[in-house]
Amino acid sequence: MITLAKEFSDVVAKNPADADAHGNAGNFHFLMGEYTPAVIDYNKALALSPQVSDYIFYRGLARILKNDTMSGCKDLKKSAEMGVDPANNLLKYLCR
Repeated sequence: MITLAKEFSDVVAKNPADADAHGNAGNFHFLMGEYTPAVIDYNKALALSPQVSDYIFYRGLARILKNDTMSGCKDLKKSAEMGVDPANNLLKYLCR
């Protein structure tokens, strides 16, 4: 996995203005259970492309999984308003 992590770092370093590079790095960290780096990568992706609902959705999940429920629920709500259907169900169970 270290090689794969290095590859994501290299792609981001070579393409710092590419929101998808940051978003994919965030997805990698999310899948590895590394929620703080995932949030950082999603923040960078959203700074470049603020209307990508998937970045908002997964940042919300990562925030909730790192016990920042208030911020995570705000992201889930926003992504639900943007049409991310799974966000509606998660809001019911995670954000009461």
